Amino acid sequence: MLSGIIAVLLLLLHSAAAQKPAVQENGEPFPDLISDRPDFTESTEVVGTNAIQIEAGFLREITSGPDGTSTVAGPFPLVRLGVTRRLELRLSGEGYSWQSFRQRLPSRGFRGISDHAVGAKVKLANERGWRPAMALIGAVSMPVGDPEVTSAHHDPELKFCWAHGLPAGLDLAGNFNVGSASDDKGRILQRAASLTVARDLKYGFGGYAEVYSVSLDRDEGRSSIFNFGFTHGLGQHAQADLTLGRTIAGGHTSWYVAVGVVVRQPMGLVRN
Repeated sequence: MLSGIIAVLLLLLHSAAAQKPAVQENGEPFPDLISDRPDFTESTEVVGTNAIQIEAGFLREITSGPDGTSTVAGPFPLVRLGVTRRLELRLSGEGYSWQSFRQRLPSRGFRGISDHAVGAKVKLANERGWRPAMALIGAVSMPVGDPEVTSAHHDPELKFCWAHGLPAGLDLAGNFNVGSASDDKGRILQRAASLTVARDLKYGFGGYAEVYSVSLDRDEGRSSIFNFGFTHGLGQHAQADLTLGRTIAGGHTSWYVAVGVVVRQPMGLVRN
């Protein structure tokens, strides 16, 4: 299954990297490819009219402590379908996760397919003067995952995204997220906030650094994460990325590395 997914992604990546510059159906050129990975912060941009953008990656994480875990997860699929210049539809999820306890004999953990969410992103405003670019993302998680992974409920989430350019070619962006998550005791109000700074580098590379905080379940409090990474454009419609990060949660520290790809395909599924 995973080998098939990887093969499809590589095929799309090769096709997108080889494409000539394209224009949207309204005659305007496609905007620069801006992805919602590899950082936690979602961008304020949509993918463009009548384009589909697929983002995916794999993560390896190791947590310290007597019950330290080893996790492999992916492909974190995010499918974005551009409907208009300001609206896109979205399908997202973690994909498949393998987690085991490294210090226990025999090792115990879980594995399974995650729940997936359907939603949309709306571009509210472009950057103008001191006003940042703004967007809203709304989504509902569908209980389609395996028993050890699913929340077993429909869980809504709302994200407010903002971004603003800074001197020296820097870009500052952040998210404020709120959602209703489910556990065996009922509903939990979850909140998250992020801040990221990014800059274009030489030879097609981009770099970023990010810090964000996410509320966890009833007992574990909050998780604080720092990460940094690099992207590299592959033609007008493709990108590869690498991320290194550190997480502090519940008195435990974990380190992770992630790699991913982004492919945008102009298409004519939606007519104006």
